[in-house]
Parts: sequence; structure tokens; C-alpha cells
Amino acid sequence: MKAQILEIVWHSFNAVLSVDVQKCESYYRVLTSSSEGEVRVWKLEVDNSSKADVEFLCNLKVSDGSVNIIRFSPLGDLFASGDYKGCIMTWNQYDKDIAGMSENDDLPPNQEHWRMSKSMFCRNSSALISEIVDLEWREDGALLLAATMARSVFIWNPRTGHLLKQCFIEEGKFGLPCGVAVSPFADYFITMVQWKAVLLTRISNGKLLARINSSLMPCINSESTEPQDLFLGSHFQSLKRKPAFSPDGRLLIVPAGFLRNTVCDGFTSYIFASNNFSTPSYVLPIKSESFLVVFCPVWFTLKCEKSLLFDLPYRFVFAVFCKEEVYFYDTERNYPFGFARGLHYGNITDANWSQDGRFLIISSWDGYCSIIFFEENELGTPLNEDEIKAFKEEAQRELSKVTAVEGN
Repeated sequence: MKAQILEIVWHSFNAVLSVDVQKCESYYRVLTSSSEGEVRVWKLEVDNSSKADVEFLCNLKVSDGSVNIIRFSPLGDLFASGDYKGCIMTWNQYDKDIAGMSENDDLPPNQEHWRMSKSMFCRNSSALISEIVDLEWREDGALLLAATMARSVFIWNPRTGHLLKQCFIEEGKFGLPCGVAVSPFADYFITMVQWKAVLLTRISNGKLLARINSSLMPCINSESTEPQDLFLGSHFQSLKRKPAFSPDGRLLIVPAGFLRNTVCDGFTSYIFASNNFSTPSYVLPIKSESFLVVFCPVWFTLKCEKSLLFDLPYRFVFAVFCKEEVYFYDTERNYPFGFARGLHYGNITDANWSQDGRFLIISSWDGYCSIIFFEENELGTPLNEDEIKAFKEEAQRELSKVTAVEGN
């Protein structure tokens, strides 16, 4: 594991609010967004010694204010941006320049050309602010979910720009939504909210299936007979709280946890199994408040003969982020196998894995991005495509049954 700070002027020394990466044939395409309303596209090349070189490709003037979140679609043909006004735009690549696309005279000419495909506005008549907090694509690229300060999660068809569902969050009960995660195979999504809770909601009808805010804690041998509050409240400074499902949809990792009066007092993240959202399966203690979880998309073979945590025939790697550090875990053990801190002078804002698992790219309030590289097979041996396909089909069958039971 090796880290590199990419010391280039990403957005004129303004904070880099969001970052995403896409694997191309011979390089990686990186997106960054800023508080100045711009999204920039970059070419990232990595040599055999895991040294990165970055080249400017394109500047897009997306908004007159902050672009809080950017995400490539799973199919790779689009990316989505969400801004402070509640506007979501999808963008596709175009074969020639469009007048006014690059409006910064200090930048070189665009080498790639992108145009807006659809524009979608997240509005709630009873809310004064509609700021986009988080975006999440479903794995098949057919749905795009937006968590907003309009006290709603909006479900869009990104191809047509049609609003499919608006799921209201009762502010008096839950506060504002802080992040969203979509199951890759089941008919539900998770919303983290300000007031110490996680909401499980059905996609197809918008019905609230469960609220997770407290639980007995048998996973840490707690002798308490009273349910424990699980999460940090509205005093937690970071509005962004981003959970994540594992690539098979069987596990959910939730940040921003906090326990009192147990053997694991302090800050935590939690692992939930998809067949039991009522109580965490495992607790991941951590030194400070966690706010972001990102799974490596690669499926790996087991390192042990049998996983110590879950009865899975494969393993996943994931990263848990605090403001100033990142911890690396896998699904075979409930303690980190690595961590990094001190990469940035400002707080971390966002992060994403490359699709091949070769590196993790991180953005920060200090205006820079950093990369954590992994040597070939350092994280493990990847499964082959046939094995992954079979395991995905099995997970899809299993999760469809779980969803059917929940709906009864």
C-alpha cells in the first residue's frame, strides 16, 4: 500500500467536494467537482511503479454554486452531478465541442467534450432548501437516487429524466437525509438521517419498511437488557453520512456509529446482514467519527479456509473514512488490516475505488486529491468472471426472497 498526493491545481485551490473514477482501456478517467460550480474531467495514468500522472481533459460549468456530488453510471456512458439548488444533471460524451462548455480562460482547450443529457429538479414545496446531499446509481444503471435537504429521497429514471418516486422524510422524527445506499439486487434502499437513525425503504412503492436507531447488542456480549442507541445525532458536524452495500448486497456497512455503556464504548461503524437489519452483526470500533464507507468492487477469493465473520465463499474489501483518516477492512475479520492518516491538511470530502481495485482516490477540503495504491494481488486474488456471475445470480435469488418476506 502506497499513497501519493496529486499536487496539481484541481479547482483553483478551492475545495474538491467530490471525486469519482472510471476505468478506460489504457487510462483512468477522473471526475472532480468544486464549490465554484465546475466539474472537471481528468486523464489519470498509472505506471508500473504505481506513480500517477494527471492531465486535464475538460471543464464543465454545471452550476453557479457548489456541485456537491458526482457519480459515473455503472454502465459508464453517463455521469450525474448534483448541486446546491437541488438540480441533478446527467452528462454524456459528445464528439465535438459545444459553445460555452469551457468558461475558464485560465484552462487549456477541452480535449474531451460532454453535453448535458437530462436535467432533473428535486423540489419539495414545504422545504426552503433543496440541496443535493448524495447521489447513488442502482447497479443496472436504471435508477438514480438523490438524498436532498428537501427532506426527501427522489428516485429518478436517468435515461428519461422522469421522477418515479419521492420518498418524504419526516423532519420532526428523523431530521434531514445525509446519505443513501441502494441494494444491488433487492427492492430497497437505505437512508441515513441526522437524528440517530437509518431508514429502510422499498423502492417500488416508497414504503418505509424499518427504522434502525437502537438495538440490543449481543454481537459485543453486552449484558444490558435495554436497547442501545446506535448512531451519532445532529451534533455530528458532517452532514454527509454515506453507508454502502457490499457488491453482492448481502452486507451493509453503516458509519457514524456511537455506543455508550458497553465494552465497545465510543465511535463505531456497523456491519448488518441483509437478512437481519434489526441488530448489527458486528461492531467496528474506530478512534473518531466515521462518515463514509466505500466498497472495493472486486470480488476476492478467501484468504482463510473459512471466513471468521460470515459464511461467504468469497471476500470483499472496504474502506471506512473519518475526517482525517481511512481504515481498510475485509469481510473475513472485524478489525482493520491497514489505515492511512495525515494525507491532507483539510477534511476528507469523498472517495472512490477504481473498478479494478488498483487504487482508491480521495478528495479534500484543502483543494487536493490523493491516491492510495495497492500492488497486484495485495488485496487478494480476484475471482474469475464465471464465478462472479454465478455468485451474483445466487445472491439475487436469495435477496428477492428476503424482500418478499419483508413485504408481507
